[in-house]
Amino acid sequence: MLESYNTPDLYLAAFLKTIGYNMSNTKVQGKRLLFYFKDENSENIEETNKKLEQLEDSYFKGDNSTSIIALQFSNNVKSLKTLCHSILKRNTDQIDADR
Repeated sequence: MLESYNTPDLYLAAFLKTIGYNMSNTKVQGKRLLFYFKDENSENIEETNKKLEQLEDSYFKGDNSTSIIALQFSNNVKSLKTLCHSILKRNTDQIDADR
């Protein structure tokens, strides 16, 4: 089964949120958090993943074709950092409790 697009990169996740993609889920992977995204306007996961992979390539190449509002991006970074710390702390606490 094809999985939704995901990334462990907090800043890429903040960028995708800023340009309008919805984060659909998070998943702990070791000491990292994976951010899952979907396109509310598309039911086709393969098509959405392809679009998001193209945006990822543009993001890492420094392509300036997608402009964003800096304050919105900054706020998304802050909220995702808070989410990361909260989920990873809860996960660590659960592991400690199971010992």
